[in-house]
Amino acid sequence: MGLFDGSSSTSFKSEKPLNEITEQIQDFLENIGPVDIYDNGKIKIDAKKYNNFSCESTIDGSIREKNGKYTIELNYEAKMTTLAWVLTIVGIIIWLLGLLILIFPNMSKNEMKKKIEKTLDEIRYEYK
Repeated sequence: MGLFDGSSSTSFKSEKPLNEITEQIQDFLENIGPVDIYDNGKIKIDAKKYNNFSCESTIDGSIREKNGKYTIELNYEAKMTTLAWVLTIVGIIIWLLGLLILIFPNMSKNEMKKKIEKTLDEIRYEYK
């Protein structure tokens, strides 16, 4: 399993034949996207409508029957595009650069604090 993928399944019993169940299941799955169900039970759903600049999507799965029990399993993936990876890396670098920039004012503050504390200690010592 990857970062942006998953799997969902359901099972049910029916006395209807596989070809009738397959037609009904195909009608349901059309809500997700255009569907092809092959004779071997493999399911392919066109997932292009879920694509965007950051990912390319796929949905596939299967329908199986054993002793009147049907199992439908669907696997889905939103695979990051090259652009998404580049933007992620640039964003992390900028974020890290931002953190590094925050270090410099903190270093200056600490240096000032040390000098001030040392000077005030010298004054206290001088006027004891």
